Amino acid sequence: MNIEILYQIILMLAGIGTIMYGIKVMNGGIENSLGFRFKKVLAKHNNKPFSNFLLGTGMSFVVQTSTVTNIMSIGLINIGTINLSQGIAICLGAGLGGSLALVLVMFESVSIVKILCVLAFVGAIMLVMAKSSKWELISKIVMGFGLLCFGITILGSSVEQIVSLVDLSGLFQSINNPMLYLLICLALTMIMQSGYPVIVLLVSFVGLGLVDAETACYGILGVSLGATLAVSILVAAIGGGNNGKRIVAFNILHKIVFTIIIGLLMLIPGWVNFLHETICGGIASISLIVFDIFICFVPIMLIPFSRQLAAFMQIIIRDKKSSNKNGYSSFELDEKTLNNPVVAYSKLRLNIQRIIALLQDINKKNHNELFETDQYSSQKNKIKAVEKLIRLTNNNLISIAGKFVGEDKNKINTLIDIMPNLQRLVKISTKIDELSLKKAEIQKDMHSETYKFLSSYSTQILDFADGVQKLIDESVSKQEKNNELKILFATNDIMVKERNKSKKKIATNSNLNKNNVYYFNIIYELESMQQDYFDITIKTMLLED
Repeated sequence: MNIEILYQIILMLAGIGTIMYGIKVMNGGIENSLGFRFKKVLAKHNNKPFSNFLLGTGMSFVVQTSTVTNIMSIGLINIGTINLSQGIAICLGAGLGGSLALVLVMFESVSIVKILCVLAFVGAIMLVMAKSSKWELISKIVMGFGLLCFGITILGSSVEQIVSLVDLSGLFQSINNPMLYLLICLALTMIMQSGYPVIVLLVSFVGLGLVDAETACYGILGVSLGATLAVSILVAAIGGGNNGKRIVAFNILHKIVFTIIIGLLMLIPGWVNFLHETICGGIASISLIVFDIFICFVPIMLIPFSRQLAAFMQIIIRDKKSSNKNGYSSFELDEKTLNNPVVAYSKLRLNIQRIIALLQDINKKNHNELFETDQYSSQKNKIKAVEKLIRLTNNNLISIAGKFVGEDKNKINTLIDIMPNLQRLVKISTKIDELSLKKAEIQKDMHSETYKFLSSYSTQILDFADGVQKLIDESVSKQEKNNELKILFATNDIMVKERNKSKKKIATNSNLNKNNVYYFNIIYELESMQQDYFDITIKTMLLED
């Protein structure tokens, strides 16, 4: 093997390695520095798929490659900064933006990616001079992005040199089957980790009359599919969560599907030659770029269905289910998640929502056994499991609290403040569970109207707790939460008045017999439950910006 070719292959591998390391450094900085405000800005585009599509298109066009956009979007998905439907729309836009950027590249413009390589140097200087953890994280983002661009530049340069050293013209000229062009261009694109040099070859061959425009368009299809597979393999090597895998799988699936559809359309006689000769004036470079833009523009029809596509990918790649069918299994964040405070916050907030739901499950069963049915089954094991969930969640919250400052730290402290309320709710559930065992005795000795009031009061608390779950849920809109708050405040006032009226009525009875003792035992536990849920309601208001 020619020593120069070997040297360029080594540079190509070095470029791939630099890309992977740049991504790791950049994502590390992003994961630890993105605050809740930035996440909130991105969240505003949750329901705007066309905005996300344009974001992906614009970003790829500016940096003149879809690779950077795809990798960054998958990185942001893995750390939970954007959701799956956003990532799908951005990646669809990235393909079109990369194709549009070819218009500049083919006319020998200065590649912006090459200019952005200087950010590796800038980031390194910032890292050396950084005097605070905040600037250290920012410098890592800058340096990582610069290394990513530098790796892409090295990779592209080495591939161009390999193409210039290896004569591929004989290979292309000897092929008569258009489908073989597709497969060969796909393979070359994956090997080179770049579609640009293959497109340059195809443009040259068409210009020299070695290949006709229609056959070269099959090669463009292969380049488009190969580029997607190349980026997917690179991202898969880096690793990530399930949503990252879903984006990779979506990119591959939609490219395969649209490659087949466009391939079938190309069987219609004459339309590719009409594009080449009539629309593009027989200029090979323009014809192939227009065709490349066309095949990347076609998937725009998927944009309105980004949410449905996200749901479909979640069905294909499922999250791991808990081995405990009742959902009371232990919960603890792994080290990687704990090092990403914003992501950890969202997961822990979700876990608190889960704990409230599990408590609801226990309390509803307690209510039924105390007031509705004649059966009783102890819930001690479930209550112990929830206690363990609370301890683990509390420990995780404390472990990440020191990684936040300012308003962000207040959010974590608010979640920590909610934990004692949850601990008291567990103790209350235990006492009501014990009282349920004595249901027959309680029902026998208590006046039916009093017993009926307690049942009604317990039902009201359960309904109140359902509203509290909405407040802690990040997916619920601010408007819905504001409406729920008004309802909860009004409901709480009514419940307090009715409860106090009932207590006063019972207290006037001079004979505090067993009937009244049971009443006050139950009313005290229900009163404490209502107060803790109301405290959580007040505290969740501090979580909203």
